Amino acid sequence: MPSSVKSVTGLVGRVSEELDAEVRSASLDAEAEFGGREARLELERKLLSKLDMRMSILILIYILNIVDRSNVS
Repeated sequence: MPSSVKSVTGLVGRVSEELDAEVRSASLDAEAEFGGREARLELERKLLSKLDMRMSILILIYILNIVDRSNVS
């Protein structure tokens, strides 16, 4: 292989390793920021339940709006 291809391949490998290390570090930092994995999962569960409730209400409002527009009374 030409030397330029080898140097590019080596550079890509090093960048890939650095990015992998940063991603692993960021995921560990995110879990530590929220008090560990279990606490983060609990917060995610609470957030999803809030979103589910709000989306349900919005869907109900949307359906009522359609019924009102069609003048079904």
